[in-house]
Amino acid sequence: MKNLKDLMQLTAEMIETKNKSHEFFIDFYGHVQKIEIRYYKNGWSADSDIKPIGKSAYFDDSEQVEELYWWFKFLLKSNDNE
Repeated sequence: MKNLKDLMQLTAEMIETKNKSHEFFIDFYGHVQKIEIRYYKNGWSADSDIKPIGKSAYFDDSEQVEELYWWFKFLLKSNDNE
């Protein structure tokens, strides 16, 4: 089972990959222990009206954290193959 540490490690790996920097946006809400990831398939642009796909998890909900981990990993991997 994947946990918060695994999710944060995956997030760190994405941050180090420069070609992903405008596809994923990550918000951390420390006051409610929540993380949200938004994904822009073709990258973010100020000129675009495209809405992102988003998913979030509360840290104390292990099922949400694991689901977010696999969703994020799938998107990262599928983008590598495009």
